Amino acid sequence: MEFVSDEKNQSPLRADTRHDKMAAIETVKATKPDAGLRSLDHYKNKLPSWRYAARQKLIPLVRWETPYVAKLQNTMRSPLLDSYFSITANLGTHTFFMIFLPVLFWCGYTNLGRGWVEYQT
Repeated sequence: MEFVSDEKNQSPLRADTRHDKMAAIETVKATKPDAGLRSLDHYKNKLPSWRYAARQKLIPLVRWETPYVAKLQNTMRSPLLDSYFSITANLGTHTFFMIFLPVLFWCGYTNLGRGWVEYQT
């Protein structure tokens, strides 16, 4: 029996056969974040050619900078900032818009509500 370990977590994965070993390695590779969640063929088929070409040029940059951005985010992380960004991220959602818009009209801010609808459309 061999063990295949993930470089980051150093957690051994049991691999009885060569097929299991390859599957274990693919599982480890699949758990690492990458730019995009689908195969390259998916993007080649779905995107316009100019956009796919731009994506292909930018992917190496994104892959290079991702570990640095993740490290920066982990060092600056705090419960206060987590709460702040969780709340502010929801301010741009459809749900917030549909809940807050009637409140503007209910409280008498009809001009602000109408302006907000025109801005959002």
